[in-house]
Amino acid sequence: MSEPVVLAELDVQARWCDLDGATAAAGVIRGADAAAMLGVGRRVAIGPILPCGTCDVCRRGACAVCPHAVALAVPARGPASVPARWLVALDGDLDVPVDLGVRALGPGARAYAMYAEAGLSPREPAIIVGGDVTAAALAQILRAKSAAVVVVASAGSAAERAALAAGLVVVLADVDTAAADLPALAARVAAAAAGGDQGYRPVRLFETSTDPGWRRLALALAGPRTTLVMRTSRAEHELVVPAAALAAELRLVAVREAHPDLAHEVLALVARGELDLA
Repeated sequence: MSEPVVLAELDVQARWCDLDGATAAAGVIRGADAAAMLGVGRRVAIGPILPCGTCDVCRRGACAVCPHAVALAVPARGPASVPARWLVALDGDLDVPVDLGVRALGPGARAYAMYAEAGLSPREPAIIVGGDVTAAALAQILRAKSAAVVVVASAGSAAERAALAAGLVVVLADVDTAAADLPALAARVAAAAAGGDQGYRPVRLFETSTDPGWRRLALALAGPRTTLVMRTSRAEHELVVPAAALAAELRLVAVREAHPDLAHEVLALVARGELDLA
């Protein structure tokens, strides 16, 4: 028999944020429904997906792909009712500002899930391909984890700005024209990642967009035994992997969304000033 779902109500002044395709919310708990778990009046936040938490998929730790999960959405009227088990406190030990916390829980949690799935160790080389906010969050997270990061992004993108602010190496690319000059771009990326060693290929490659152009670019940059961590979505299209990548033993890891429990890790980065998506 499944456990009953304890609901909590967020006050009607809750802060909502839709960023890079992910909705998150932060507010103050009202009512007594979740008092036993968190306490009335606590400042809390919740991320973009609400798994059931009770099915076999969730029980095996795969809440991010729960078949019964629903996306967090702004209620049509009144306060929002959300499962209390997925709430994370913004006050107490973390003391995270509401605006920073709610902006981080969408793309920040997704980026953290990609980092966690990659099995990346400190000082290992990593290349991020993409210009979106998830790429910007991932750049900050990998820097905080002491990885050797190169960001491949379009000029003026959120990822470029975040990477430059973090002191990371940036290689600019126009995804619409990259295919015409791919060998030269690949050489620039390899040189940037290896400090001038043209024969280097990345061992961890991250593609944060569902855009086909960025995906093709990431697959083209993959070298022998590269681990490619790729963002996916519910409305996924067929993925064509080049024969050369398969022959080079490409290792592909797909990440759709983050387990809600990763919110604690993400907010800890925000509290330490290591992740800022303002």
